[in-house]
Amino acid sequence: MKYRDAKGRTYFVDRGISHGNNHTTYATYYRKPSGSLKRVVSKNLPLRKYAALADADLFIYATKQHWEKVVDE
Repeated sequence: MKYRDAKGRTYFVDRGISHGNNHTTYATYYRKPSGSLKRVVSKNLPLRKYAALADADLFIYATKQHWEKVVDE
């Protein structure tokens, strides 16, 4: 799921750093105007082993921040 903040940034969960041995982490990102991705560094949005856990973290954080849910983008 994607969420948009008051500044117009769209946040989403994607694969992050691979640590070898088929261990991939998932994190919350937003896309910078340059097109590159910026990982959100927050104790509320930690790196996770499973995408579902990272999605749940983002849902909770976005709800607390009153971010808008993005339906189509």
